[in-house]
Amino acid sequence: MMESLDSALPPRAVARTQIFSLLGPDGRFDETQAPALPDEALLGLHEAMVSSRLVDARMAKLAAERRIAMHVPAAGLEAAVVGATRAFRDQDWIFPTARDLGAFIARGVGLEQIAAQAFGTGSDRAKGRQLPGHLTARAQRLASVGSPHGAHLMHASGCAWGARIAGEPLVVGAFFDASLADAADFHCALNFAGVLRAPVVFVCYERGESAGPVVADRGVAYGVGGVRADGRDVLAVNAVVAEAVQRAANGNGPTLVELVVGPPSEGEVPSHRLRAHIEQRGLWSADQDDALLRRVGEQIDVAFSRAERAAAPAVEGHFDDVYADLPWHLREQREQARSR
Repeated sequence: MMESLDSALPPRAVARTQIFSLLGPDGRFDETQAPALPDEALLGLHEAMVSSRLVDARMAKLAAERRIAMHVPAAGLEAAVVGATRAFRDQDWIFPTARDLGAFIARGVGLEQIAAQAFGTGSDRAKGRQLPGHLTARAQRLASVGSPHGAHLMHASGCAWGARIAGEPLVVGAFFDASLADAADFHCALNFAGVLRAPVVFVCYERGESAGPVVADRGVAYGVGGVRADGRDVLAVNAVVAEAVQRAANGNGPTLVELVVGPPSEGEVPSHRLRAHIEQRGLWSADQDDALLRRVGEQIDVAFSRAERAAAPAVEGHFDDVYADLPWHLREQREQARSR
């Protein structure tokens, strides 16, 4: 089934409605579809998914208690986000949304930085100027999360085209919700990427709430191949996105990947599939799972407790990053702020 992304096939032959899957709900792995990942990679995926869900739950609780301004929930997307993120290479850029907390965790952004951003402390890389969950991590090649819905899709296509012009061997990923498939930004981004064969992979989450056409088929009009995978199956997600990344890296153009997650009401915890699989392989046990939950929970407690008590950014910092040469009247205001 994975051969449907063969670059020799025309876009219409690449687009399909079948949902690719490797892991069953009971954790059984279909070895006929793709090779198994190394043990270390499987354990890393599991920990990243568990961490993502626990951090998401903590931030949702803080938002409900009005201790942070807001939180965009990400529960149920752990397999889709973590599996897709780990399919990209270190040099590749990813343009995430506010729901893609797992992308930052999967790329090694520390809990201290996530907590500092949520509370807008003096340690926040965005200097307290962004809403909670609107993370940025340039060192990890994660673009800043923006509030304008869908604008980042065109940014991703532009970044990919710019990299191709510059001869940089990288691929760009753009994550988004299926609700954006009706937006102008979506169609502009796919048209741009398809015409210029930009090395970009569009990763869409379909929660099963839309009665519209299959999202993966919408790339046909723009010469963009499409594929669907089970968004609750982290190994299927990783395999499909990794192939799309390789396809783009080989100069064969963009791909639209649709990850079918299902509505949040279904209540499935995506990490449970992988946990069942690694238990069957003898890599994991109930005691190890309890220890992981306890360790990550303690790390979250420490990081968020420290951030909640931390000082806010200095007032005079509001004048930074706006002008190369600060006008005289703003220099005076900055000096007044410092003297208070």
